[in-house]
Amino acid sequence: MKARFQAYLSQLFRRPMVEKFQTPRIRRGLAVALMLVQLSAAGCLLMIPHDIIWPMFPVFFVMVYLQGMLNMATRGMFELWDEHLDEFLVAERDAAYRKAYYFGLLWLLLVPLVDGLTDHLELRRIFTLGFIMLGFLWGLSLPAVIAAWSRPAETVEE
Repeated sequence: MKARFQAYLSQLFRRPMVEKFQTPRIRRGLAVALMLVQLSAAGCLLMIPHDIIWPMFPVFFVMVYLQGMLNMATRGMFELWDEHLDEFLVAERDAAYRKAYYFGLLWLLLVPLVDGLTDHLELRRIFTLGFIMLGFLWGLSLPAVIAAWSRPAETVEE
């Protein structure tokens, strides 16, 4: 069952509809939009002390949609098994994961600093939680963002 689904995904990411998302401008635009929506999702945590939580739902819906579009723009290299990718895409995916792990490590090292700098604020824990949530969301999507940003333009095959 899993092999059939992977074959279906491999076929899906080669359709002409997906080709429209392969330009560097569109890939980078999706990457920036996703990062900004994730920033606003972390900002929605600041409204929790005021009992306002409804903005989180549309923001997370848009975030999931943009993540799917970004996965299409990177030809599904993060969803497909190695058997459905060539060596270049596997190496590019692995490099993107390594860079994202370094970012995650640095972000986690900054958490005590942010907590210490917001020590005098009343909503210190909410700010720290928002910072951790932002790092978590960026850490989840950063491999795809790195791959979308650094992939060269694909040439038209003749």
